[in-house]
Amino acid sequence: MEKLVYLFGIPALVMYGGYLIYKKNVAEAESRAERVIKTEEKYLTKHKENIMKLQSFNKKVFAIGVYDDILDDPDFVK
Repeated sequence: MEKLVYLFGIPALVMYGGYLIYKKNVAEAESRAERVIKTEEKYLTKHKENIMKLQSFNKKVFAIGVYDDILDDPDFVK
């Protein structure tokens, strides 16, 4: 009986642990994808003229460009 527990119980526990880790990683990937979509929607709609989307195979990078002329600043002391 003890050998059957070792033969089937231990691999079953290991497989269940692997399944839980896989399930957690899938959930994290889905939440990360949702956050990226929310960020895209938030900034792309507001800053269409000033945004460029840099995309590589590993990650997406968003850059919002702001034109700020220092000479137009009234607080700038000459």
